[in-house]
Amino acid sequence: MRFAVIRKTVLTILLLSMLTSLFWRVVEIVMVPISLEVAQIGAAGLGLLYTSLTLGGVVGVAMLGALKKGIPSLPLVVLLNTLLAAPMLLGATFPTFPMLLAVFFLSGILFDISGVATQSLLQATVPRPFLGRVFSLVNVSLALGVLPVLGLVGPLSSALGAAGTLQATALAVGALGAVLYLAAKVPGRQAEEKQEPSG
Repeated sequence: MRFAVIRKTVLTILLLSMLTSLFWRVVEIVMVPISLEVAQIGAAGLGLLYTSLTLGGVVGVAMLGALKKGIPSLPLVVLLNTLLAAPMLLGATFPTFPMLLAVFFLSGILFDISGVATQSLLQATVPRPFLGRVFSLVNVSLALGVLPVLGLVGPLSSALGAAGTLQATALAVGALGAVLYLAAKVPGRQAEEKQEPSG
């Protein structure tokens, strides 16, 4: 924990993971009423949306293979994860079946690319003795991102509706992501990121 707190890259990714996890849990919850009541596409249509998400992930992986290899910067990793909110905001605003198909496809591409970029950056900057523990902390942050959703989605959905809840969450994630992006761009002690501390 002490190592994670004093390393800018690790701490930023932990916060980003929590934010991304929170957002995707909201999507999973509100997409059911959006598909059934707003877009009126039924259970079969919802299944096609997640099929589109998976196909987007396949395209994202293929795109990664075509890109130049290299370690992404911290601001780029934050930007890629934050951009995940943009398609869903569009889908919540215009919840038609063709729009939602396109939104889920694009989200699948972004999700896989951002996930690989995040892991690549951690593997490149975290010293080997801490690597396993840092990835464990990432999973802890993903779990912590679920907790606020359990208490907030119900009241928000009652007040704003399912689509409104997704819009509000996407805007909040975009704003918090922008703050993390600006913080990531502030120059830090980059040399220390490469050191191999004992322990």
